Amino acid sequence: MTIRSALGRSAGLRRGHRGSALVAILISVLMCAAVVMTALLATSTSAALSRGALSRVQSLCAAESGAERAVWELTHGDRNWTGWTPLADDAKQLTAGVADEDGNELASFTVTVSDPSRRNITVQSTGVRTTGYDGALIERQVDVRLELVRGGWFQWALYGTEYVEFKDKAEVDAYDSSQGPYASSASSDAQIAGVANGANAIKINNDALLKGDAYCHPDADPDIAIVGPITGTRNNINAICGLPSVPVPTDITVDMDKWKINNTTYMLDQDIKCKQFQMAGNAVLQVQGNRRLYLYGSGNDGKSKLNGNAEIRIPDGSSLSIYVGGKEFKIEGNARINTQGEDPTRCIFYGLPSLEKKLDMKGSSVIYALIYIPDGWWRATDRAEFFGSAIGKVVKVKKDCHFHYDKALAGHTIPHMPEYPGGPAGGSSDALNILSWKVTR
Repeated sequence: MTIRSALGRSAGLRRGHRGSALVAILISVLMCAAVVMTALLATSTSAALSRGALSRVQSLCAAESGAERAVWELTHGDRNWTGWTPLADDAKQLTAGVADEDGNELASFTVTVSDPSRRNITVQSTGVRTTGYDGALIERQVDVRLELVRGGWFQWALYGTEYVEFKDKAEVDAYDSSQGPYASSASSDAQIAGVANGANAIKINNDALLKGDAYCHPDADPDIAIVGPITGTRNNINAICGLPSVPVPTDITVDMDKWKINNTTYMLDQDIKCKQFQMAGNAVLQVQGNRRLYLYGSGNDGKSKLNGNAEIRIPDGSSLSIYVGGKEFKIEGNARINTQGEDPTRCIFYGLPSLEKKLDMKGSSVIYALIYIPDGWWRATDRAEFFGSAIGKVVKVKKDCHFHYDKALAGHTIPHMPEYPGGPAGGSSDALNILSWKVTR
């Protein structure tokens, strides 16, 4: 071998090594590029996922904000639902944005409240957020079930400023007409109050029963003031106030003197006053419009009575306010009052200071009504069945009478009554019970 040929082979080897190194370098660069691209892609995907997760959180927060706004409106709003859109079946709807501290809108919500005048309410709130990287629309939804328990005077089945008494197998329970008739919504959560400060403000004896709770004067001992069997609890009311007397309706001009309806139907299409009012022999008084009946007699001329299957009918869109003065007013002998619509708010009995004895309901009569007798007595006895609420100085339920308190009356107001000093069970405001709060989407 010559020196030249050896040098040639050496140079060839060096050129081969340089080519191999170049290939290795290129492969390494490509591998690094792949790793970098994978990392960039992973970082980009992670960022996108993070932005998507953030958008989901923001849309859920918007949905929660809408639900909380509805709850605030139900408990603290003006009850006129200012700014909300009315929908069918008295539902309400609101659409609004949710912004950050700089005023930049992050998301929006649309919240719908089912009929807010009902006891059981459903709130559905949908939060919406548009993502910034691909324009995707992300929605989350919150469903809330609520129970609104309104306060006011007619939160009470029976309220007596002197005392409340039931005896001789009388029974007091409750139902909710907004949820259906008594047969389908009967319950054992009636509330009664006897607010005289002393013993026996509420007396229950001789196999009578209260299905619910009883409340006495704030300073009284419930175990002394409330006597007899109840299924619920004995409590102190938080606040009380006096019941003002009802003013005499002086603007009624049509005077029927001693008015008797016997075995006929009379259309009451105007306000009427009379010394004495009597119905018998399957007589019917058909009320048309919002009417008043004022009983002003005295002594024996002031004895009014419904008996002999007499009936007062009050259709939808009408009402009857009966101002009871005179000696007494008896409703007996299978009389029926306001039984067609089964809505106690259509019929109101006001006891005037001139009422000498009491308003008496007995003899298997059936009545749907509100009773407000601040100066006198109201009694239901002898198998009468009463649906509504009764407030008076003395309130009695006796002798197999069944008194059914309509819980839909809570929060209802009538003329002449003072503002109630507390909310449910003597509290300070309407109670809003949250039954469930669920993220449904």
